[in-house]
Amino acid sequence: MTISTLRQSRIQAAIDECARNVRVYQQKMKNGDPEFTMDIIQEQIQTMIRLRKELKTINNQEVESDTSSKAMSYQESENQDNQEAEWNGPDKSAEDRVNVMDSWVLQTDSKLDNIEKSIKKVEQSRSNANMLMSRRNTTTYVNEACRVERKHVQADESSKALSDRASTLIASNRKDAENGQNGKSEGITQLTAGELGENALYLNETQKLRDELTQLRATLEETDNKSFEIEREFSCTKRLLLKEQERFRDAESDRKKLHVEMSTLRECISRLEAEKLNLEALVDGKTCELAGLKTDLKKSFQASSAAQLENEKRFGLVRESERRLEEECFRLRTEITEMTRSNTANGHIVETLEKQLGETQEVLTLANAAKEDVQDKLATLHKQKLVEMSEKEKALERARTAESSLKLVSTELHTVKAHLCSMEDTHKVSSRKHASIETELGDLRKKVTAQELMLKKSGVSLHEANEELKEARANVQKHKTLVQSTKQTACDKTSEMDRIRKQLTRVQTELASAVSNNRDNARNSQQAKETIKSLRQELRQAREEVIALTTKNSNLESTSSKLADDLKTKVNSNAQLSKEVEELKHYRTALSVVILVFTSVLLCSIMK
Repeated sequence: MTISTLRQSRIQAAIDECARNVRVYQQKMKNGDPEFTMDIIQEQIQTMIRLRKELKTINNQEVESDTSSKAMSYQESENQDNQEAEWNGPDKSAEDRVNVMDSWVLQTDSKLDNIEKSIKKVEQSRSNANMLMSRRNTTTYVNEACRVERKHVQADESSKALSDRASTLIASNRKDAENGQNGKSEGITQLTAGELGENALYLNETQKLRDELTQLRATLEETDNKSFEIEREFSCTKRLLLKEQERFRDAESDRKKLHVEMSTLRECISRLEAEKLNLEALVDGKTCELAGLKTDLKKSFQASSAAQLENEKRFGLVRESERRLEEECFRLRTEITEMTRSNTANGHIVETLEKQLGETQEVLTLANAAKEDVQDKLATLHKQKLVEMSEKEKALERARTAESSLKLVSTELHTVKAHLCSMEDTHKVSSRKHASIETELGDLRKKVTAQELMLKKSGVSLHEANEELKEARANVQKHKTLVQSTKQTACDKTSEMDRIRKQLTRVQTELASAVSNNRDNARNSQQAKETIKSLRQELRQAREEVIALTTKNSNLESTSSKLADDLKTKVNSNAQLSKEVEELKHYRTALSVVILVFTSVLLCSIMK
């Protein structure tokens, strides 16, 4: 395998990978996956076109190198027969077919470019239509339509009111005319004429508004029709693109087959040229032997001119034998040419059968590969289904645990709220006690100061006053300690209340998260059900594809068995022909030996 063939195989593998990616992306785009857009598919198509152009240039270079090597070999060879022209005929036709396929590939590339441009135009028009629809759905448009409708209703109501008023005025005018009050009726008729003019203006305005509404509805219908036509054009262009891609793939496969046929034809030409050279060498050897025999005979006739008259009869026999030998040589040459022709025909038949067998083998390999791919897909789908079922079970377990935790949290929340209410009640009671103790402490201080003043005024002994003061101070200290203890308990209660509030907020957040998790689990379960439905549908499709591929594989196996039987029959016929050729070669060697013996005997008789 040369470097060019390796490069060709790599480029072909890259082209197949791009085509596979395009199919996968189109399938995902049809399924509604937002990650895969038309730009990604167009990039893959552009890379595929570029790789095909590179493969084409490599093939053209190989063809040019082959043609140059052929030209050199033909310049070295001197004699060319009509058979070479016949052998070169199918090669030239195959090259023409390859050139036609290359031109068709270029045309398909240009068609693909045009289709991509049309797809871009359709997408642009579709975006414009969506923009128009969004503008139509704006609040300004809705407000304008509402305003027009309100004006229309007001104009209808005013026209009805004015018509009713005009009828009442006409009736009153008739009554006034009957009663003889003509002056008043003239003024009223003037007023009714003015109101009727206003009514006519209102009616004109309502008619204009109705015309505007009809125009707006007509434009809306036109834009809807245009958007529908644009979507239909987009679908048509998409179908055309898919058809062109299929044709492109078929053309690529035909092009590969033509390249294979060209290579086989070149091998056949080289083999037939070698056989031709061998046959020409044999014919030249025989002609050289005949020329040597003729020269020897002439020399012997010149040397034995005296004995020539005596041996005329023998010389006549020699001429007759020479003529017979020439006829036998001519017959052998014709047989050799016929055998070469039959051998070439059998070789062509065998080559065509080998090609058909190779194609069937390739189809079988492709079918087996497709079967393996389908089996792999089925295995992956089964694994994905198992994984999704396990994930669904885990989600259900999480939902159940979340529900149980939700119930526990709700019970804890109720207990915490009750505890918080009791703590608030105790805090209120303690705060009331603290206020009463502080008032009592203030009263004691006032009493102590009053007693000190009274002691100073009355002049009681300081010892007694100090004892009373000590007792008062002890009572004050007791009250202070009591106040501090109550403050400490109040602080503890407030800190505990803050902690309980924080715990309550944390429990509320956990409750909200549990509720959201429960919703997510419900949504995930719904999505899992939908995915299971889609996977079941894909599994059905895969089973249908497997059945189709098995039927196709059985048909291909039957055709391959038939071709193998045909090939065996052809091989047997070729073996028989080869045996006949070997027998003819043995006959030719025996005839040459007989000719040599006869000529030697004749020369000996002439020399005698």
